[in-house]
Amino acid sequence: MSQHLYKPIPIEPLADIPSGVTGLIEKMMQKDREKRPQTPAELRREIAGCLEQLHGASSTTMQIEAEAAVASPVAAPTEKTPSAEERNDTG
Repeated sequence: MSQHLYKPIPIEPLADIPSGVTGLIEKMMQKDREKRPQTPAELRREIAGCLEQLHGASSTTMQIEAEAAVASPVAAPTEKTPSAEERNDTG
């Protein structure tokens, strides 16, 4: 149990992966929960930063935020589903 709580994760198998990716993985797997991303939005920013580092594109963050806004249930307006009575009403 002690190793699970205190031993660092083995990064050696990820030696061929870019440092930004391994850094993100290490942060996400921190033993101390306060050192991990605390919200989906924070994780999204971390991933966007990693992608920017990989691609060197400043538009990556805006693209991810736009995709998140489209996927967010809050962003899409809800329509009222007509009741059976309303559907059968001939006016």
